[in-house]
Amino acid sequence: MVDDIIDQVKATPDDWVWSYHQSPENLRDSRINTLYKFLDDYNLGQKEQRYLVDFLPNLSFYDNSFDLVLCSHFLFLYSDHYDLSFHEKSIQEMLRVGREVRIFPLLTLNLQPSPYLDSIQKTLTEQGYNVSIIEVEYQFQKGGNKMLVIQCPYSKILSD
Repeated sequence: MVDDIIDQVKATPDDWVWSYHQSPENLRDSRINTLYKFLDDYNLGQKEQRYLVDFLPNLSFYDNSFDLVLCSHFLFLYSDHYDLSFHEKSIQEMLRVGREVRIFPLLTLNLQPSPYLDSIQKTLTEQGYNVSIIEVEYQFQKGGNKMLVIQCPYSKILSD
């Protein structure tokens, strides 16, 4: 699977920012090393309950279980595969279990802004959430250095 991804990246070298990974070969090495680190830690992590399996848009955690919920390289990225309703339900569910939600990146696999982003921002703002888009230092996809931050206002936390 890693090699398939690297082949796709090699086919479109101008779509990527190489300041961190330097080259497709370095990207591959980094991904493989990360995968092995995860696998080396996985069994112990399961015993210590650091790795839990769950699925959006329905999470099994209690309300307000976390201060921060991070969604990396899933929502928005796969806008062609998951519709607006799935995105909305998933974000509402993450807000149910956490006080702050961060989603990165905001681009689709085609390196375009997700068509759902504006609608979701508007809806969440109308619901009283503090919604912002911030730039982050990491960028691999060209234009993919923005993160959506959704914060539950203090008054909403108290009422729940």
